[in-house]
Amino acid sequence: MPGGPQVRIGGSVYDTAWRPVPGVRVEVLDGPSAGVTATSDGLGAFSLIGAFDAGIRFRAAKAGYVEATLTSGVPCATCSPYLSFRLALDAPAVDLEGRYTLTFAAACTAIPEYARTRTYAATITRHPDVASGFLVSLADASLVRDLAWEGVFVGAAGDYIAVHTGNLHGDPGLIEQVAANAYIGFDGSAGGPMGHPGTPTLKSRFDGLIAYCEVPPGSPPPVVSGRFACPPVTSIANVQCTSPNHQLTLTKR
Repeated sequence: MPGGPQVRIGGSVYDTAWRPVPGVRVEVLDGPSAGVTATSDGLGAFSLIGAFDAGIRFRAAKAGYVEATLTSGVPCATCSPYLSFRLALDAPAVDLEGRYTLTFAAACTAIPEYARTRTYAATITRHPDVASGFLVSLADASLVRDLAWEGVFVGAAGDYIAVHTGNLHGDPGLIEQVAANAYIGFDGSAGGPMGHPGTPTLKSRFDGLIAYCEVPPGSPPPVVSGRFACPPVTSIANVQCTSPNHQLTLTKR
């Protein structure tokens, strides 16, 4: 091993649709550990052991993908270094810009029937800072704003697209007031290939949480510090439906 303190750097490799990429060669390009390599596993994870300083470059490469380079930051004595690569396919990604209809359908019958399926008018535009990333704008006046994880986001890799909202750990990024005192929130992800050109459609399972909350008349929205928080004592209904079998449909208009 190269001289100097030995440090383990962990990392992950995903494509631009947030899918793990196995078999990626990650190489140290600079410093005393230049030439050290690792290969990502089936979950896209890898680790490197060596002597690393700030400003050292790391390269991730695999046939069929555009290679990417990251530069290490200032060493941190109290944290574990981590590298996160996103590799674009060496092929054009589908162009998703346009107007769409976005529909969620809950898998749980504990959610009242009138609220189980929700449809929104959506506009998709390119993300200004993320390669093959897109932003989804929903104009519905019934949506609750100023959430901690607000928004719906799309990533594309070739003709495969991924959709996610929330932090994927139980905090919805999309909350709608569905009745005078009732709210529904979505936190999860979906993905799959778009349909044939001309009528692009994604129909996929939505894996995550769909939460329904009914509060007493006159109560404010069940949101605390930007997070969906159905009051456990005073709520009239509180359904937390976590399932891999919700449904999401995204159709271009």
